[in-house]
Amino acid sequence: LLIGGPGAGKTCVMLDLQEKLEELSKSENSIFPIFLQAREFADYSPNDIVALNIPPNVIESIARLAESIHVVVVIDSLDVLSISRDHKTLTFFLNILNQLNEIKNVTTVTSCREFDRHYDNRIAVQKWQKEFTCSKLDIGRDVLPLLNSLGIDSCSISDETIEIIRTPRELALFTELAQKNVNNNVVTSQALAQRYLDEIVRNNKLLGDEALKFIEDIASEMLRIRKLSIPFIKR
Repeated sequence: LLIGGPGAGKTCVMLDLQEKLEELSKSENSIFPIFLQAREFADYSPNDIVALNIPPNVIESIARLAESIHVVVVIDSLDVLSISRDHKTLTFFLNILNQLNEIKNVTTVTSCREFDRHYDNRIAVQKWQKEFTCSKLDIGRDVLPLLNSLGIDSCSISDETIEIIRTPRELALFTELAQKNVNNNVVTSQALAQRYLDEIVRNNKLLGDEALKFIEDIASEMLRIRKLSIPFIKR
């Protein structure tokens, strides 16, 4: 299990893992990787196996495959299923993981947010052979060299802001603002996001308040239906 905070880079790690496994499978023919992005199934019910695009005999198929080759099943973003209104979908995927873990020559790798790992009981009770944390970026090794390479004066950045931008997602927002010479010393991630919206959206003559209101409407709808994606809304 790989855990980490929001924006810590869990999905990037999982995709890199899958890429390396695919490269290994081409050179050695001793491993067969399978990747499932759980967030793609958040809108479906487990009863709709066809819509889930997962064959009903998936466990049997993998077990048969594992008789001749090591199968690695990578499932990303369990936490997206955790916040979904249809809790049965998360249970469906956890059942798949539990069944696969009983099959010889099969390895499963999955990821979720640290919060859900500890506070969603369905995930918390799971037993993991190994557990890894997607740690924050190292200030001296990762953050400061990047800022210096972009010509951003790190001496003017407060200690509170430095701690916030140790998360990759926050660092991306910060560097874009800094390159626009925006004073973006903040004390919370929410304040950084708000400053980004103000500068990139509200202060853009082609976007402005109308675009910002549209983003807020999208966010409100996501909260209402408890999903991280919604159908495209045309205006």
